Amino acid sequence: MKNKRRIFLLFMLMAITSCMATRFSDVWVDDTYQKGPVKDVLVIAILPDPKGSKMVEEEMARQLKSRGVNTVLGSVEFPGKPPSREDVVSRLDNLGVDAVLVTKLIGKETKSYQDYPDDYKAVLRQWEASDRALPQARTPLGVERQNYAHIRTSLFDAETQKIIWSALTETWIVGMDSRLASSFVSTVLQKLADDKLIR
Repeated sequence: MKNKRRIFLLFMLMAITSCMATRFSDVWVDDTYQKGPVKDVLVIAILPDPKGSKMVEEEMARQLKSRGVNTVLGSVEFPGKPPSREDVVSRLDNLGVDAVLVTKLIGKETKSYQDYPDDYKAVLRQWEASDRALPQARTPLGVERQNYAHIRTSLFDAETQKIIWSALTETWIVGMDSRLASSFVSTVLQKLADDKLIR
């Protein structure tokens, strides 16, 4: 019985933290853009690890497809290394896209427990105060350190090559795996949908 309770609590903690893995620190929308939701998008991810870039691009494509958006992957069209702006612009007509979605890592940061935003702190304090908490989940205040990635995601209009939407996000890195990529992409695309740039 105790083991079942511990497993349940562990899953609850994972669910809570996964919901909070990505937060927006800045969002900008071009209010003059009047073309409506984009339908065909070139997706480019620029991360230090090419495998991570491909993973994010493929997850973007998968989730965009579920929203009725056609995609072209940057890693397929520009194999080997991230394309320059000139490379992308020169191919836009041939690709037949109406927008380009670029996701780029712009920095990393390590924070200690006391640096966490208030909602992170509240969850972790509740967990530590619980008599049912897993022993390995208890961490003294000020000792725990977490890595964060600062990622800029921008949507460009293919016709004008101008930015029509841009967001800076902070993602709590718990390993670059498919779950983290899925959570990050889902958060970003939901914001794009809220801003009426995708369906």
